[in-house]
Amino acid sequence: MQVSTYMLSDAFPAPKKCSSASSRDRLLEAAARVFAHDGLQGATTRRIAQEAGVNEVTLFRLFQNKERLLAAVLERAAAAQADSLADATLWTGDLARDLERYAKTFNAMLEENEHLIRTLIGEARRYPEHARQLIIDAVRSSRERFIAYLEAAASRGAIRPDVDLAAAADAFTGMLLSGMLRRPNYRRPGYSAATYLSTCVDIFVCGIRSGKTTE
Repeated sequence: MQVSTYMLSDAFPAPKKCSSASSRDRLLEAAARVFAHDGLQGATTRRIAQEAGVNEVTLFRLFQNKERLLAAVLERAAAAQADSLADATLWTGDLARDLERYAKTFNAMLEENEHLIRTLIGEARRYPEHARQLIIDAVRSSRERFIAYLEAAASRGAIRPDVDLAAAADAFTGMLLSGMLRRPNYRRPGYSAATYLSTCVDIFVCGIRSGKTTE
């Protein structure tokens, strides 16, 4: 049987990378494309290895199985955002300004992984607990750091003490996710993506900000 030479990178371009990218990096990038195109169940380790240009044995040596590879793909997608949140020097202490930067970082991550995110949402209906746990594990670090930032702001009196900060963090990222998912279906909404992000920040900050803020 003839093996297809069609490469998913034609339809799902990977982020720019140097020619010396490691086998691990190539597998992660290829897996993101294959999972986005074929779904969680349809994707095979053979197809992923072919797309990455590495031996399937290498995939098993590095990730053991398809599920761990998918988890690594999701963790990688959230890593840049988590690293950004971990760098305290990037936080100004100004709630609106910091959340504007966070929104842009989070939105960039969503847009870069849009195909994969849409696939996960679609597959979650068939495999809800499995998909849910993968997503929770992947975003755990960045979510915890965002909540920690809100807690620090609350301790300064910048956020109302009655706000549930975990719920607030999920509500804010939920608005950003919703905007990314709706964008391709609304070609002419009358405003730009940047305006949507700024509006989310404005509504969120007005909702949680303390009247006694020292900012």
